[in-house]
Amino acid sequence: MKSKDYGTPSNKAKLLLIGLLPLVAISLSACGVENLSVTPLTNTSPTSSVETSSETMGQSNAAEKAKTYLDVMPFSRSGLITQLEYDGFSTSDATYGTDAQNANWNNEAAKKGKAYLDVMPFSRSGLITQLEYDGFTREQAEYGTSANGY
Repeated sequence: MKSKDYGTPSNKAKLLLIGLLPLVAISLSACGVENLSVTPLTNTSPTSSVETSSETMGQSNAAEKAKTYLDVMPFSRSGLITQLEYDGFSTSDATYGTDAQNANWNNEAAKKGKAYLDVMPFSRSGLITQLEYDGFTREQAEYGTSANGY
């Protein structure tokens, strides 16, 4: 007996899926799932569901890591780049990941200043110096100090 040829491999896969639908419906029904509707595929082009990104894996991972760091503690821009480099990211990926956060570095300086003041007292000039040491610009350090009452 000769088997029937259903065409391309993608057509064979569609037929297999169509053949499995009754079994899936029975299984779902046995699990208590009701009112299942099936929407037919409208575009089955193999490239239609693939999204392209100009972001490299290193950039993507650096951006994700930078977000994680900023969610946990305040950083200056240069401090975050340095931390990501310490974690093994290239300078380029670390810079990309940091800049992808669109962070408000003044707010980061204010949070960092508060964290310091929660631990020990600082003079105004001492807090500015400490924030600059952490990589904040003079303007950011002054903002962070003023935002904390100085």
